[in-house]
Amino acid sequence: MSKSDQKITRAWLKPLFLGAGLRIAIALGGMSVLSRLPPRQQSAVADKKVNPAMTVMIATVETAHVESVKLKIM
Repeated sequence: MSKSDQKITRAWLKPLFLGAGLRIAIALGGMSVLSRLPPRQQSAVADKKVNPAMTVMIATVETAHVESVKLKIM
């Protein structure tokens, strides 16, 4: 196998490593940007009493008989 054959067979390695490096750089950059953001203030709702919403559905129930059917397999 000559050097030109080796370069052709390994041509996919360079874009693979470049893509992986770019993804890692974007991930680390995003983490550093998100860590600089101030924490969100959560609104306190503990003072207010909220009545729980409950719904009830009323339906009539009917009974029915189901006949069993035996199939004959040939």
